[in-house]
Amino acid sequence: MDSLERLKKEVAVDYRLTSMLKDQFRDRRRTKVQENGYQSLSRNQQFDWFSNCEEPVGRLQPIRAQDKVLYEIYRPDYRPLTLMLPVSASVQEVMSATVQPGGDHVLVKMNSSGDRAQLKLDASAVFTAMGLNERLFVCSSSQVDQL
Repeated sequence: MDSLERLKKEVAVDYRLTSMLKDQFRDRRRTKVQENGYQSLSRNQQFDWFSNCEEPVGRLQPIRAQDKVLYEIYRPDYRPLTLMLPVSASVQEVMSATVQPGGDHVLVKMNSSGDRAQLKLDASAVFTAMGLNERLFVCSSSQVDQL
């Protein structure tokens, strides 16, 4: 019972979730009335709690190379810098958006186990090269070992 009370408190705090669940409850109640009164819906019909959150399949579009996405690039002190860049952005474009030109800065991707890989300046589509638990770091070449 304790977990249900915690869930109730969390739902009560989040207005969007509360309103979505109220709408779903009204829809479910309406469905039950129709099932019991008119038998217009089948009893085996699945109820989707998150139908309001997802877009209909017909409106989904694939991500194209020129579409802009959020890049979260970290500094050596682990403070994030969030940029909106194209999916196909090269390392050079990412570097020029984050640091002043002329420095000895490098772009490094690091995974959750601490493995680091320095990205080459001529590499493109940095966003698609990222793994699931990888982060981008921009730092000077002397700071790479300190990450």
